[in-house]
Amino acid sequence: MAKAKAKAPTKKVSKKKVDTSFDLNNVGENVRKNAEEISANIMKNAEMIGNNVAKNSKAVGDRMTAYLNRNLK
Repeated sequence: MAKAKAKAPTKKVSKKKVDTSFDLNNVGENVRKNAEEISANIMKNAEMIGNNVAKNSKAVGDRMTAYLNRNLK
């Protein structure tokens, strides 16, 4: 015997009026703000990556020195 499937409740659709005006000034301002934010994020990430590379290269250099000098003592 097949079980009856429960139907999902139907959603009530709101009929709010959507503002369809298109202002190029707002678009340009949003693009500028987004570009500034992206640029700031890129600079922050580049600085963090640079710091990590410097820290890791020092650690690798120290390990290589220790490895090369292991039998000299």
